[in-house]
Amino acid sequence: MRMDRTEGQRRLAAELLRAKTKAAWEASLIKHLQREEQWRQEQEDEEYYDSITCNLVPAARKAILGLYQPRWGETREERDGGCAICLEDLQVGQKFRMMPCCCHAFHQRCIFEWLIINRVCPICQSPMPSEEEQRRLDEQAAARARDRDDRDVETDELVGVD
Repeated sequence: MRMDRTEGQRRLAAELLRAKTKAAWEASLIKHLQREEQWRQEQEDEEYYDSITCNLVPAARKAILGLYQPRWGETREERDGGCAICLEDLQVGQKFRMMPCCCHAFHQRCIFEWLIINRVCPICQSPMPSEEEQRRLDEQAAARARDRDDRDVETDELVGVD
C-alpha cells in the first residue's frame, strides 16, 4: 500500500510539474504575442505618421493670399458648426477664407496657418496648388495671354486698325 501511495505521489508531482511548465510556457507565449502585437501596432502607427507627414506640402503663397473672403451669411460653416480647424464658431466681424474647390470656410488665421504646412482642405482633402504647381499655372496663363495678344495683333492687321 505504501508503494501505491508513493507511486501516486510521484505521478501527481509529475502532472503538477507538467501543468506548471505548460502554464509558464503559455504565459511566455502570451507575453511574446502581446509584445509582437505591440510592435506591429507601433509599426503601423509609424507608417501612418510617415505617410501623413511625408506628403505634407505647403500651398503656394499666391494661392493662400488669393482665397476668397466671404461675407457673413455666405458660408455653410456659420450654420453647421464653425471652423473645423480650431473648432470655434464663426462670428460676425471675424475674417473668413473659403477654399476654392470645395467652398469650405475657416477663420482666416486658422486656414492660413494650416495651408502653410499642408495644402489640402482639412475637411475633404481637396488640394490647393503647391509653389511648383502655381508656377506652372502662372506660366500657362502667361502663354495664353501672349497667344491672345498675338491673335489680336493679327486680327488688327487684317482689319486695318492702327
